[in-house]
Amino acid sequence: MSILRHRAAPKWEPLWDPAAIDDEMHARLLRLGAGQTVAGPDPKRAAGYFVFVVNGSMRNGGKDLGLWSMAVAEPTEDAFAITAGPRGLETLVLEFPRDYE
Repeated sequence: MSILRHRAAPKWEPLWDPAAIDDEMHARLLRLGAGQTVAGPDPKRAAGYFVFVVNGSMRNGGKDLGLWSMAVAEPTEDAFAITAGPRGLETLVLEFPRDYE
């Protein structure tokens, strides 16, 4: 886990080729070093998205959310910041298609 904590720069990695998916579903792994913050995808671009902690922790709402925690970015929100906790963060970001029901 110390490697994650000391990451120098955020890294987004798609789980599959978005061009090969017809339904506009996006799934990406995001890796952040301790305390790093990145802007999440625009929630209005899709039907919102989930942010799942798969390693380390995520700061959200003044709390440190650990393994298997989740935050939701609703499509009515203007922006969503993803911030790593003190151990760094690996998170799965799942964006839903606009026509998702």
